[in-house]
Formats: sequence, C-alpha cells, structure tokens
Amino acid sequence: MSTEPAHPNVIPFRPEPAEVKAAEQAVIGAALLDPVQIPALAAQLGGPGAFYHPAHETIWRAITLMADGERPVDPLLLTGVLRAQGDLVRIGGPSYLHACVEATPTAANGDYYAEIVRVAAERRRINTATSRLAHMAGDGGADLDDVRAAALAALADLATGESWLDPVPLGSHGTLPTFPVRALPKWVGGYVEAVAEFTQTPPDMAATMALAALSTAAGGRVGVEIRPG
Repeated sequence: MSTEPAHPNVIPFRPEPAEVKAAEQAVIGAALLDPVQIPALAAQLGGPGAFYHPAHETIWRAITLMADGERPVDPLLLTGVLRAQGDLVRIGGPSYLHACVEATPTAANGDYYAEIVRVAAERRRINTATSRLAHMAGDGGADLDDVRAAALAALADLATGESWLDPVPLGSHGTLPTFPVRALPKWVGGYVEAVAEFTQTPPDMAATMALAALSTAAGGRVGVEIRPG
C-alpha cells in the first residue's frame, strides 16, 4: 500500500521523535547541573525557537535570561523566576525541573544533546518553509513573481540560519470549490438552498448539517423526546 500523500502539496504531520524530547530535557538538565555551560549551549542551539516543546522553550528562555543577567542558575532560583513570570504552572511546576535534571545522565554531554535539538529545529524550519512554498505554488491565483521571491527569501533565511519565518497571513489559501448541492437528492438540495438563503450563509454549512442529520437517521431507529412527557 502506498504511503505517499494524496496531494503533492500536502505534507503529513510527523511528531518529533521521543529522543528529541529527551535531548531537550537533557539540555535543560545540563544547564541546571553545570551553569558554566549555558553560553556554549545557547551558541550551539543557535537562537530562539530551537525547542519543539513550548514548556522547554519557556524554561530555556528563563535560564538564558538569568545567565545574561549574571545571576546564579539552579532549580530553586529558576523556580522563583518562572513563578514571577507566571509560567511555573504552565511548564509543569518545580517537579518538572527536577525531572529534567534526573533525566540528564551527565552534564558533560550537554553539547551532544544541544546538537540533537539544533538539528531537529533546523529540520522543522526546512519542513515549514517547503510546506508553505508548496502551498503558494499550488495556488493558481498567486502571482508567479511573488512565489519566486518568497522561495528565494525562504532559501536565504534557511542558509543564514534565520530562526523565524514570516507569519502566514490568514486567508492566503486558494479558492475552495463550492459544495456540490446538486449532488444531493432534490428535496435535500432544496432544503439546503432555502436554509442558506434564509441565514445568508454558504450552502456548505446547511449541507453538512443536513448530511449529519441524514446519517443519524440512517443509523437506526431512534426515539426522540423533546422533554419528559
């Protein structure tokens, strides 16, 4: 059976492997066990957005903020900083910081774990850029010069290690096909068109609700009681 996506412009979602989460925890654990490593780890990670898990990114930003301010870094002090920022509960509480430390075999291998995190982040950036460009290229209404310029800009950003891509504007997708109301039975199509006209909404909404009601009715005998009695 083929595993290729049904549409060439659709890239299936692939969650990060478990080893990436473990590596992210180990980077945080190494920084807490040996704060002297923090500048080297930060340089190897290559800037913001390297962590896949939001909690890890939040923790790492707090760690680097403390290190940049020449403040000592340890789990207890980091807990206080995260609490002051209102992020402590969001990252899993003090126990999660200790879990990161316990998950770190040794702080001496922090650079190795940071490299795993950096490579995974780079792959995500490439995947995001190519997915966005494929979407733009598949939009028949997009100007070819704009698509070409976006492709060149994305390649330049990837070559220079740019961490963040430009946000994708809402409504940038291509024109979607209209719902095939004529494919419905005549009486259902008439109902859909009447509801769409009355509510001044696209027929898609009325049609999907009609299909849901029909599928429920076709599923078997159902007794409906509006209220007791």
